[in-house]
Amino acid sequence: MGLAEGSSWLFRHTSVEGWSFEVRGVEQEDLASTRLAVSVENVDHAAWGRWLPGVDNPGDDLLSGDGAIAQLRLRPAGGLNIASSLGKQSLADRLFSLRSDLFTAAVLKGNLELAVYLPDGGQLIPPMALALDFALRQPAVLAMESFIEDIRVRYPVSRVDFAIGGNAGACLANLRVMPDLAPCYVATDKALIVGWNATSVELALAGGSSTGPGTASRLRLHLDRFPAADGLLAAAHGRQIAGFSRYPWSSAQIEGRRTGRSVGFDVVLENWSGE
Repeated sequence: MGLAEGSSWLFRHTSVEGWSFEVRGVEQEDLASTRLAVSVENVDHAAWGRWLPGVDNPGDDLLSGDGAIAQLRLRPAGGLNIASSLGKQSLADRLFSLRSDLFTAAVLKGNLELAVYLPDGGQLIPPMALALDFALRQPAVLAMESFIEDIRVRYPVSRVDFAIGGNAGACLANLRVMPDLAPCYVATDKALIVGWNATSVELALAGGSSTGPGTASRLRLHLDRFPAADGLLAAAHGRQIAGFSRYPWSSAQIEGRRTGRSVGFDVVLENWSGE
């Protein structure tokens, strides 16, 4: 990591399991932007290590950044095998049969992208959407439709056709097991876009992606939008908060790259407010 040289402070921790991490910071005269270097060593010893960034480039963003409060684009080191990460009695496994072939199928490229958006008035859960890149569109659609049928076997729900901008898919409009949950999906020419509900998919495909060409796995937090999201969610739950919180930076950008058994992260905190 280039930030290692000239670092002004260092924090290091080693776990009993054998993995370790360190954080290096660089003092800058202008705090409008703050940079950190984080490295995680011996990640194979950590149970969650397979979800850290892998060596390969995950590619460009597919979901809209308009109104997003958090965006993640990741190619995990352990591959995209969600089913194997779930216990047989986990909530997700019981609700959605995530041991479906969809999540182990060779048609998926191994990338995932998650976007969480500002909630609208009255929404108890912020809209969120997931993109799963595929290599072959038709097998991916067949796998998703099989997944939907698995859910219908467990719950008395109906499949409703759904489409956005020529991208066809489906919704389960009456799956009322969590607030605002009415999952929908569409298949674009690059990925399956799965949303918490129809609004989530619409927001995910409403505008252009927020970054240029992707060269690493990355997470972007729009910290300046968090206070508004907090206020809207509190109001939807019938609570009042005594003024919005403020964050010292407007955004945080984190990029991660893997080399051998180590993963390095570049962290940039932007637009220091001085508060």
